[in-house]
Amino acid sequence: MRLTEEGLVKNLPNHGFLVTAVTMKEIEEIFDLRLCLEKYVIEFVIDNEIQFDLSEMEKHVSERENALKKEDFWASFGANHQFHIKFINLANNGTLTRFMQGLKDKPIQSGYRSLRRGANLFEAVVEHKAIIEALKNRDKDRAIAELQQHVTSAKKRTLGITY
Repeated sequence: MRLTEEGLVKNLPNHGFLVTAVTMKEIEEIFDLRLCLEKYVIEFVIDNEIQFDLSEMEKHVSERENALKKEDFWASFGANHQFHIKFINLANNGTLTRFMQGLKDKPIQSGYRSLRRGANLFEAVVEHKAIIEALKNRDKDRAIAELQQHVTSAKKRTLGITY
């Protein structure tokens, strides 16, 4: 029932359940939402001089890079999701974190769409490293610019939009 509420499966009365596919519109909306939420996190932690530890985010970037080298895409998508959860955790906002965790399955489905399109997923690793570097330097403008670049590129990789 929870999966039905989250839109991941559709209840077919007297026939069982059907796994639903993520629509292109939903993918676009998820990327737009992520950009808003993650931009808020950058602004919040830097403007409020919140101390943060980026080691977990760095660990997940390394895990993703290693998984991609092994072509273990399931592990790659899991590490990517954990990177973004740790990113959101910087704001120490449990509601925001739970909300992002609830988005897990749809981004993983869209990640497979990127693979089918032949996207270079290593680009995301480089983008994550750039975000981390800007956060380390507490450079809000650069961190936001790197985040916007990452989300825009990820959306294009997923939707198959050429540059």
